Amino acid sequence: MAAANRTLSLLGLARRAGKLALGSEAVQAALRQHRARLVLAAADLSEKTFSQLAFLARQQGVPCWRLACPMTQLSRAVGQNTGTAAVLDAGFARSIGQAEHPQE
Repeated sequence: MAAANRTLSLLGLARRAGKLALGSEAVQAALRQHRARLVLAAADLSEKTFSQLAFLARQQGVPCWRLACPMTQLSRAVGQNTGTAAVLDAGFARSIGQAEHPQE
């Protein structure tokens, strides 16, 4: 759970820095514009939406991960109701990646 808390904290920082796209449409736009560095989805995001985002992310060579937390926690961390986020900054994406997958 510590990794999830660190990830949510980093997402909050990224939001305040203006380095997140929030919501399915904004994430898809960020992917199409080649601005997304990492796509994250809440654990309870619908499988259909996740599959669509994962497909677009795969086409762009962008990692797409499911978080261990539900939409309510993700929304609280970023200050907006959402089930998905795209990290637009390589530094934040790297830090979140290290928090989520510390061995890699």
